[in-house]
Amino acid sequence: MNWNDPEIIIAGLAAIVSFISLSISIKGFYESKKHNEAILRPKLDFSSQITPKFNYATVSLINKGLGPAIIKSFDFYIDEKHVKKELGLNRFEELTKELKLPEQTIFTIIEPVDQLLSQDSYDLVAAPLPVYDELNTEKIRAAFRRISIVINYTSEYGSNEVERYSGAEVYPSLEK
Repeated sequence: MNWNDPEIIIAGLAAIVSFISLSISIKGFYESKKHNEAILRPKLDFSSQITPKFNYATVSLINKGLGPAIIKSFDFYIDEKHVKKELGLNRFEELTKELKLPEQTIFTIIEPVDQLLSQDSYDLVAAPLPVYDELNTEKIRAAFRRISIVINYTSEYGSNEVERYSGAEVYPSLEK
């Protein structure tokens, strides 16, 4: 084999250029993947509001991120006791009674593997507000103060996150 042969030199240079091109492509793929992981992340956030317009008080979960949130676990507590495991509550009527609310409360238990897509909202607790006045809103606030929620979720890329809701922080008691 003659290393000075132009065909061998051209073939060698072609192999070097191909290797460099392959390296750049692989690096670009990994950079793109890292970029997508950073940008396409879910960001769950809780919202709690008492709305006179619709006569409802709600605790909602919103995905404010750009990627879907895959729910791994959802734990709902009243007075720091797990709703299902410790209190045995499985129905709306039972939750209404436990929270000492006058009208039926609607609550949702998100099961693992449920997804919350980007910008989706999910009402976790909704309590009717028959009359919007200070007495009724204080009853709702008192009930919501007792609620806490912990959600473990992951992104499509496997990054684990935890989001917590504490009704006592959202509606602090004015009494000392």
